[in-house]
Amino acid sequence: MMMGIVGVIVIALLGGIIYFSHGRGSKKTREEFLQEFTQFVEGTIETIPEQENSFRIHFVFENENFIYEDVQEKSFGDDFNRGFLKCQTPCPLNLYFIEKERMDKVVAKDILFASKIVEKSAAEKKKVKVPASLKAFAVSTNHVSSSDELLEDDKIVKIFIDFKNADLRGSPFLSLKILEGMVTLEFHPSITVKPNLPDIHNNVASIENFASKLLPLIKKLKNIEIKP
Repeated sequence: MMMGIVGVIVIALLGGIIYFSHGRGSKKTREEFLQEFTQFVEGTIETIPEQENSFRIHFVFENENFIYEDVQEKSFGDDFNRGFLKCQTPCPLNLYFIEKERMDKVVAKDILFASKIVEKSAAEKKKVKVPASLKAFAVSTNHVSSSDELLEDDKIVKIFIDFKNADLRGSPFLSLKILEGMVTLEFHPSITVKPNLPDIHNNVASIENFASKLLPLIKKLKNIEIKP
């Protein structure tokens, strides 16, 4: 009975999304996309309590529990959406890539205020063996040896490379990161970035392709043991 009530509430909330959507003509509305997505993955949808007008869809793919989040944010008074495909693993690893040039500037600036702390932090980052194909980045992690184990695997490195982008200034960034074992792939509003929301809105079935790309990384993380 309670699940039925929750379902009615979520459907009612979804109905309100159309007033916030920017679709015109035959373009798919946000409401239509979320309904189609949920039906395609045979998932369950819920609101994200801490984020207004945002939704989370739980589904299973290849025996892995995935989450797709459709988040609405504001920028200069306008609403825009971002999507996140996530999968939680038991490995408490943090691993994300920061533009090396930007990291070097931050480290150089902070040395003036906390040289000992920064020198230690910089030394730890340098221990991560960054593959040549990702040399434009510095790695931030909470466990160097586990990060090295991941990045020694060419198949894992290719997954990260597949989601490499450049912003309007030409600075590189990745759409993929790991935070406390949560593999997170971001879908951006702009069609010039990969992956992007228009691609998945136009072809809901493509979510399986993205989930499939993440599977080797997810399985690898399950086999990594982080020791103190």
